[in-house]
Amino acid sequence: MAGPGSQPGLLFVTGFLGIVGRSPFAHGIAPVGTGVVLPLHCPRIVYAFVIGTVWFAEMPGIRGIAGAGAIVASGLLLPKQAGRR
Repeated sequence: MAGPGSQPGLLFVTGFLGIVGRSPFAHGIAPVGTGVVLPLHCPRIVYAFVIGTVWFAEMPGIRGIAGAGAIVASGLLLPKQAGRR
């Protein structure tokens, strides 16, 4: 079991790995635009809700549902807005 002194190191490693993992995604969005890439996040949100509910027996709160709804709605509206330009 890790002691309390290891938490700052663990937080640093987690943050560093998050930055390293997110960088390829950010570089992948740049050439094609967000309207093409970001709608791919919508199924991940739905899967996360389903897996969380079925496997972990956790129901999402109203804030989680509202936030996911906003993300899904914006992901669905982005291609329509891009087509108008």
